[in-house]
Amino acid sequence: MPFVGTTLIWLPIALLAFARGDTSIGYWLLLWGAVVIGSMDNVIRFILQKYMADVHPLITVFGVIVGLNLFGFVGLIFGPLLLSLFLLLIRIYNDEFISPRHVEITPEIPESQGSN
Repeated sequence: MPFVGTTLIWLPIALLAFARGDTSIGYWLLLWGAVVIGSMDNVIRFILQKYMADVHPLITVFGVIVGLNLFGFVGLIFGPLLLSLFLLLIRIYNDEFISPRHVEITPEIPESQGSN
């Protein structure tokens, strides 16, 4: 789950360390989870998606938000995918019908009839 998925794992472990009296380990887990794991989960994912699939980070964020509202938990996966496909279809429609490339056709020149 974006933004909260990894927090559901490392936060209870840090709280358990505090409950057991290991405050140094608890603080270390909180710092490590918030800085390293949080940045890996929430920042580097967007960088990799931009690099590997040329997906803008806002498409991912809006896709997750819209997908959750429309499809529930399954929308986490299908929301960004459907939004990307929708924008791709708009781009294809624009290229094919709104601003088509004009190809100039040159007429064929007939061969001379007496060149045997």
